[in-house]
Amino acid sequence: MSRFITRLQDEHADLVAAVARIRACGYAHAASWVELVRLRGLMLGHLMQEDRHLYPALLACADRHPVLRDVVHRYQKDLDTVAGAAFAFFRKHGEHRELPDFATDLEQLCERIGERIRKEEALLYPTYAKLVAAGEITEPRETAHA
Repeated sequence: MSRFITRLQDEHADLVAAVARIRACGYAHAASWVELVRLRGLMLGHLMQEDRHLYPALLACADRHPVLRDVVHRYQKDLDTVAGAAFAFFRKHGEHRELPDFATDLEQLCERIGERIRKEEALLYPTYAKLVAAGEITEPRETAHA
């Protein structure tokens, strides 16, 4: 398995764990707010790794694998939608957990993150790993959190 993909999957596990801790604490609890801030930081670091390494590497292979270009563009568009929803959530709620739609908005965000993770791990990450194994992609040197 690709070291970089393993790192991204570890980051996914961290995101899922943060979501679980938020849900376990209860949305109005102060501890959930600490986890929410942590979730935001984890998301930013993860997105930066994908933007710097994953998508450029996949797109560089797209000339040799025509179907890949459409897949990558579809995933990038979906990522933009999910990231936009996340950033909109953080802008809207900032430090205002008391807004009436906070819990609903947070639950929707958590569901979108989970769905996105499932999609990436089902298709995008295995594709990247296969291209690394075939020698078509060189792993990034730095695979730690940004």
